[in-house]
Amino acid sequence: MSFKDKLKALTQLKEVKVEAAGQEFTVREMTGVMRDFFNADQQKRVKFVGMNPDLNTLDTEGTRGLVVAMTLIDDDTGDLAFDYKSEEDIATIGQWSSSLLEVLVDAAFDICGLSAEEAEEAVKN
Repeated sequence: MSFKDKLKALTQLKEVKVEAAGQEFTVREMTGVMRDFFNADQQKRVKFVGMNPDLNTLDTEGTRGLVVAMTLIDDDTGDLAFDYKSEEDIATIGQWSSSLLEVLVDAAFDICGLSAEEAEEAVKN
C-alpha cells in the first residue's frame, strides 16, 4: 500500500455514544472540511468593537445548534441527522432543552478537540 493510499484510509472518524434525556445518541467527530466551516462561521460571528481585540465579542446564537448538526449521527443511516448548512435545522436543534444540548455539545467538543479557549481566540483575531 502506498503512502498516499495509507493517508486516504485515515478518513475513519471517531464516534462516541452519550446518554441524555433517557436516550442514547451517537456523536461523530468533524472532518477537516467541517472544522474549517465551523471556524469560518465563528469568525463571521465576531463583532468588532474597535482597535483593541479584547473588546471584540462573539455572537454565539445558534452555535450549539451548529455543533450538534455537524456531529449528531442518525443511527439508522449512519449519516448526519441534520444538515449543518441549514438555518432551519440549526434553529430546530436550538429549541431542544439546554441540558440535552450541553451533553451533546460537550461530547462533540471533546471528540473534535474544540475548546472554549479556541472560541475566545477567534474573537481576539
